[in-house]
Amino acid sequence: EHPLNVNFSRNIWVSAHEITEAQYGAFKGQTGGSALPVTQVSWLDAVKFSNWLSGQEGLAVFYNLQGDRVVGINADSPGYRLLTEAEWEFIAKHNRRAARTTYVWGNEDRLRDKQGNFADKSVQGQQTFFFRDYNDGFAGKAPVGSFRADRAGFYDLDGNVREWVHDAYAVTAPDTTKQYTDYRGASGGQGHVIKGASYKSGRLKELRASIRNEGNGPQDDVGFRIARYQ
Repeated sequence: EHPLNVNFSRNIWVSAHEITEAQYGAFKGQTGGSALPVTQVSWLDAVKFSNWLSGQEGLAVFYNLQGDRVVGINADSPGYRLLTEAEWEFIAKHNRRAARTTYVWGNEDRLRDKQGNFADKSVQGQQTFFFRDYNDGFAGKAPVGSFRADRAGFYDLDGNVREWVHDAYAVTAPDTTKQYTDYRGASGGQGHVIKGASYKSGRLKELRASIRNEGNGPQDDVGFRIARYQ
């Protein structure tokens, strides 16, 4: 984790909820589906969904694809895309807050009742780390919007499923002395950044807004939300 001095030149729209199984099912040509956040999707799947939704609404796509490869982006496009890590962290710990917070809910190292969907006592015996005195009512994924929104109206930033973001995951430290505008992360890396916590997260350090993980392929607790420039 490396703190960077970042600013933004454009306003963005961000989905209040994580993309649901029903929404993703429409992209795959399926009917029905649930209000659970979609998981078991790769980073590339999330990108393809974003481009598909742009096409559905007559917007120029953000990602340029050749087969199963992203070969570039249209930085000025109003089309749908994944949030950057900087944007994700801004809404998770800066937006409408008097000062930067450690967690989505603030700086207190404790969970309120029904704070979010984390590894609670229902998973005892299934994994090593869990919150022994916490019960959120769900052993697995919860329908989006099941818990209170943060102060700006975003749901599940601090739990339910982790989220793909745009940035490549690089092990080389960035230049922390520079100021970056509309930062989109490293130019390349071994995978892509995953932000946030999930129903499997059972330690407070995993709930910090700064937490980041790496991956590329589908995982059972990783989904995504989308954004676009206004």
